[in-house]
Amino acid sequence: MKSSITRTTKNLIKPTKSNFIFLVVVILLSVMFETFGFAMIIPLMESLLDSDSRSSIGEGFSLLFSFFNVQMTVVNAAVVFFLIMLIKNSLKVFREYLRSSYAYTFKVNTINTIMKSYFNMPYKGYIKLKHGDLVNNAITETQNASMGILQLTELITGLIMIPAFLILMFIGSYELTLVMIILAILVYFFINRPIRKYAKSVGNTEIQLNQEILSQISENLSAMKHVKISNLEGLLRKKLSESLYQIKHILVKWDTISATTLPVGEMMMVVVIVGYVLYSTYYHDQSDFKSMLPIISMIVIVAYKTLTQISRFLVNKMSIERYLPAMDLVHDLINYKDSPHLLDVNPNVNMEKYADKSIDFKKINFSYTGNIKILNDFSLSVPIGSVTVIMGSSGSGKSTIVDLLMGLYKPTSGTISIGNDNLSNINMQSWRNCIGYVGQDVFLFHSSIKDNICTGVKSVDFDFLRRVCKYAELDDFIMGMSKGYDTVVGDRGLTLSGGQRQRISIARALIRNPDILILDEATSALDQETASNVMKNIMKYMGDKTVIVVTHRKDVLKYADHIYNLDGKKATEVT
Repeated sequence: MKSSITRTTKNLIKPTKSNFIFLVVVILLSVMFETFGFAMIIPLMESLLDSDSRSSIGEGFSLLFSFFNVQMTVVNAAVVFFLIMLIKNSLKVFREYLRSSYAYTFKVNTINTIMKSYFNMPYKGYIKLKHGDLVNNAITETQNASMGILQLTELITGLIMIPAFLILMFIGSYELTLVMIILAILVYFFINRPIRKYAKSVGNTEIQLNQEILSQISENLSAMKHVKISNLEGLLRKKLSESLYQIKHILVKWDTISATTLPVGEMMMVVVIVGYVLYSTYYHDQSDFKSMLPIISMIVIVAYKTLTQISRFLVNKMSIERYLPAMDLVHDLINYKDSPHLLDVNPNVNMEKYADKSIDFKKINFSYTGNIKILNDFSLSVPIGSVTVIMGSSGSGKSTIVDLLMGLYKPTSGTISIGNDNLSNINMQSWRNCIGYVGQDVFLFHSSIKDNICTGVKSVDFDFLRRVCKYAELDDFIMGMSKGYDTVVGDRGLTLSGGQRQRISIARALIRNPDILILDEATSALDQETASNVMKNIMKYMGDKTVIVVTHRKDVLKYADHIYNLDGKKATEVT
């Protein structure tokens, strides 16, 4: 059975399999030249010492030189050594570039995919989630997953390099090689195995705490006005600090434990190498030792590199175990698009225009929780090109009707028809493209007034923009600002008043030239005179197109072709 690391990483790299294979090939070439470079130490030193006897590796290089009709002199050996190391280091730099590029490309693509799944998520499910968790998943855990991918490529480097070095050592000294293998096995069982379970625990705890911290920060910043009014700064800062110190304690402990692997490996390496040198010195006379010096030097250097690689291999494997929960989470998120709950976009019907379509609610039943009905056998008809006003007390379901019509929620039972088509079978993107919507709560981006109004519109003539803003009673206000239409509104438009934000939202809806305009308490923040002027301008702008108005203002009734009053979860037409 495949390990969880193998299974998870295989799933994650599947979309970029060819790039990953190319990276592995470069790693293989890099390790091959690095091995050749260390092996060249032997013939180089043998040439320097002018030794009559040559080791098996030295003889091998002599044959290679003779094959190319080149004499193995000190100069030639040094030149070859230089060239091999030059190629090795060039490949190493290229390898690191590919590793970094692959990991960060993975990160970018993953964030894009996760955001796509968020955007495609049904609104009903989305509003139940914490924004802090969503941000953490898209940023922090994606970063951790990309770090896991980086560690994976480093792990593969070790998996290739360690056997290559062991083979080189085996040629020089099979006794030392066997000792190294035994030590590596001991290190694996006594260091790696106990830490593996702890590493996964750290990874899961890190995800939980990161989500909690980001949620707290997001909530605190969103509620800044309430925080200041209620003097909650100290309390909230203390609560956040507790979470921050908790994750600090866990990660410091993890880093300390991880850091022990390299020193332990190095001390084992020192003991083995010193022992081997003493053994070689003790059992051979001076002349024999001189002839063995090249191979002893190579073995010592390669042994150092090998044990260092073994230690790094264990550290990398432990790191992957830590990042594995994040990698599993990211894998689930990027595959969420296959979920049967993603029903916002239905390709069955794709109509471009809806201006000539009537809208009919037929025996609609709906509840948010499944217990309390918001709408009960609700029916309503919006004829083509009409102005339909929906009135009712708070909680009567006025905004719910709009949410259902926009496809944010689906009725428990009953049908919403657009002409002869059931709304559930209509492509939501196409449907929403034909609707201009203005709600009571307005969201503005941290951008200019112009950008906020023109959001989602490909190109807008400035004269047309100003004309639309005049309909929204907005142009004079904007032109009176120092930067005019280029004025930045601040985060969520908090530098503007509620009425100014609503008028920007109205202009944003009108500039789309919608077939259907939905106004959900769109003038609630405006004074009576301004609201009256805006509504008059809107009706002039829309002409004979369909307008749906949800309001408590009775002065709107004079524009209505049909008036519905919501009472007892049902709609009664007022004649």
